[in-house]
Amino acid sequence: MIRNKRLIAVLAAALALVMALSGCSTTTVEAYTDTTDTTATTTESLDFEAAYNYYDPDTVIFYVDGTGVTWQELFYEIMYYTAYVEYQEGSEITSWSDVCSLFTDSDGNYYTYGAVVLQNAITVLEQYHIVYDHLAAEGVTLGKDALDSIEALREQVIEENFDGDEDAFYDYLDSMYCTEELWNWFNEVDAMYAYDGFDTLYGEFGSDLSDEDVMAYAAGDEDGTWTQYVQIKQIYIYTEEEAEETEETTEDTEETEETTEDAEEAEETEAAEDAATEEASAESGTVDAILAALDAAEDVDAAFDELYSQYNENADLDPYEGGWCIYEGDTDDEIYQAALELGEYEYTVVSIDGADVIVMSVPIDPDAGVYYDSSTGTMYTLRYYAAWQNYSDLINGDDGWIASAEAEWADGFDSFSLSTIFAEAAAAAAETEDTTE
Repeated sequence: MIRNKRLIAVLAAALALVMALSGCSTTTVEAYTDTTDTTATTTESLDFEAAYNYYDPDTVIFYVDGTGVTWQELFYEIMYYTAYVEYQEGSEITSWSDVCSLFTDSDGNYYTYGAVVLQNAITVLEQYHIVYDHLAAEGVTLGKDALDSIEALREQVIEENFDGDEDAFYDYLDSMYCTEELWNWFNEVDAMYAYDGFDTLYGEFGSDLSDEDVMAYAAGDEDGTWTQYVQIKQIYIYTEEEAEETEETTEDTEETEETTEDAEEAEETEAAEDAATEEASAESGTVDAILAALDAAEDVDAAFDELYSQYNENADLDPYEGGWCIYEGDTDDEIYQAALELGEYEYTVVSIDGADVIVMSVPIDPDAGVYYDSSTGTMYTLRYYAAWQNYSDLINGDDGWIASAEAEWADGFDSFSLSTIFAEAAAAAAETEDTTE
């Protein structure tokens, strides 16, 4: 049996919903994750075909909120995480009871390969079934965008990994004990989550989320998962070009003084220096003029907009009508930190590398822009970001769908482990072969 390590690149869903390796725990169904998983005799090689054939593919191994998870599903995930661990460690697993160097418990003890592979296989299936069942209960179905994304992923996988050979792709699925139906299901759940689930629960671009929920999100997370949002207007006055010109002319002057006493060249250099100085002074005067105009304005907000149209030199700000909603790390930290200190309609000058920026704080608008995608002309708003955070909390939060789910082993599988199953399957296969002979 060939375990093709291209699985890591090929079969991971493009819109990955959850990964067991992220550490999300879910249910009462747990693999034997201690460091003493020695429930069977160590084997020199693992017979995946014998193990797969040990149970009927439709055999239910465990339940998640009453939904049965089959051997077909679990075995594919066992194959996936076996390939993943082998890829990460750079060596083949020959015994489930050997220790894996990738993960340790709280005391620093390494888990066995059997524990790592099985726990991750179980966890990811728990998560996918929980999300699928909840979204289906909410009436979520696959719309055109979701279906198009699945087809695009399929075509991309076949083209990039199998040189466009569709038959080779299906042969590969067979080699990994993954049916086409199962491969489609994982990607359908991803697409439901990314497209129709979000739109059904929160509206297109989060339009159904209340202003109150948006503002609660904008205040930041108490645990610091995301920072407070502030909304600002800015006028950029660039200084970097002038500084470079001044430096260049200074170098020219030094070189001229060292290499020639030609009066005409010296006069030209002096004139260039004077021009650069005057230009830099003009920029400084522009900032002062803007501040003076704001100081004198009765309607500071309207005056700022007018001054922006006259003086701003950063066209990237043009799509953010009404101001840009920012968080820490989203722009220059000097600008963000200054904005945090400003009251509504207060303003200041922030000097960053290459520019002087007049920054004014404005009240947060739930529909203010956070990110503009120039390639599609799409503005992603604060409401959109807040809706996605609420969506994530609904699924992955402390009281979310995953944390609240219940799971249990099916009858007869409460002592399930890979060491036991593979050893028993290998013995059964050998006995069958001896009988046949």
